[in-house]
Amino acid sequence: FNDFLKIVLLDEANLSSIEHYWSDFLSICDNFENKSIDLGIPGIDARFLELPSSLRFIATINNDSTVEPLSERLIDRAAIITLSNDHINDDFISNNLLNGAIPYNILKEIFTVNIQDNDIDNSDFSFSIVSNIMNELKTDSIKGGQIQVSNRKINTIKNYIKMANDIGFENHLSPADYAISQHILPKIKGHGPSLKIRLENILKILKDNDLKNSQKILTNILNNGNNFTDSFDFFN
Repeated sequence: FNDFLKIVLLDEANLSSIEHYWSDFLSICDNFENKSIDLGIPGIDARFLELPSSLRFIATINNDSTVEPLSERLIDRAAIITLSNDHINDDFISNNLLNGAIPYNILKEIFTVNIQDNDIDNSDFSFSIVSNIMNELKTDSIKGGQIQVSNRKINTIKNYIKMANDIGFENHLSPADYAISQHILPKIKGHGPSLKIRLENILKILKDNDLKNSQKILTNILNNGNNFTDSFDFFN
């Protein structure tokens, strides 16, 4: 049962509150190793639902007035991947580690980073770009408009960059681009001229480092913002 990756697709997941109906999974999504969910029915043998470590969830969502917004708690635990009709991925893994159906134990070895093995810091150029962007979001040199990135997110980004560096991308800055677009930019929600300044400073960092995917997303956030109130939201 654990030999291969198992994926559950939640289609149009935010037609109702994901945090409400998926709350039991949300509470354990940081680590699926040897986890179970209490179904709340006492006196039955199958009260606890055992979850294999090879289980993963993918959800599709819409952004309009008919759906529920994603909570901060959910965004903090998920990678938000934006797809568009003109999305072109020109990054290729530079070796042949993956070919066909791969047993889960191999996927786990390739894509899982042990905390003790994660020694990424600002000396890694990709992570230094990410750190500069996080600093722009929280620096006291600009009054107001601060956005905090949790330690959970920072560890997730470090793990992702470490894994991506080990596998090898043709473009060595792609891991930073994907990490910013999927883990940091989705946290943008707020208003005021200070937030606008922060976002414009981040956009310059993205342009200077030619991070095309994140640059496109942030440009859309700025362009779609409310000029009267300086309101900006990743999900608008």
